[in-house]
Amino acid sequence: MRTLKISSNLRKISGKETMTQEEAQRAFDYPLVFTPDSDEFYVTNCDVPEYFALLKDEIAPSKSIYSTTFEFGTMGDGLWASIDSVKRTVMENQLIHHGSDNDTTTNILKSRYREMFYSSEKKWRDKAKEDFIQAMEGVMKFNAIID
Repeated sequence: MRTLKISSNLRKISGKETMTQEEAQRAFDYPLVFTPDSDEFYVTNCDVPEYFALLKDEIAPSKSIYSTTFEFGTMGDGLWASIDSVKRTVMENQLIHHGSDNDTTTNILKSRYREMFYSSEKKWRDKAKEDFIQAMEGVMKFNAIID
């Protein structure tokens, strides 16, 4: 079973984020939190956390928000996993734009693409749920939403 990774994309909330990876791991009581100082962290633009932060500034500037990204890997790390991911994405894109005359091909391509985001393995799904609950409890406790 692969290690699940959760990326806490804190930079999307504020460019002033100063929490290090180690500080975030302690604060959230979760071992796999990536912050801008982490080697594994990568910047994303125009994603959901950024959108919510911009929306908050527009409609409720006096309110606070905590927005983060959780990523649960299904395909593993490394070059071959990356190549397989790109291949599945290209094939899914081709299917969307050009369709297929073969239902079996359509079903296989859709299944392969879905597996990139939500594995059919029960063991993987159970671990992802456990990790998500642990991470959310850590985030909510840190932000004084729960005790």
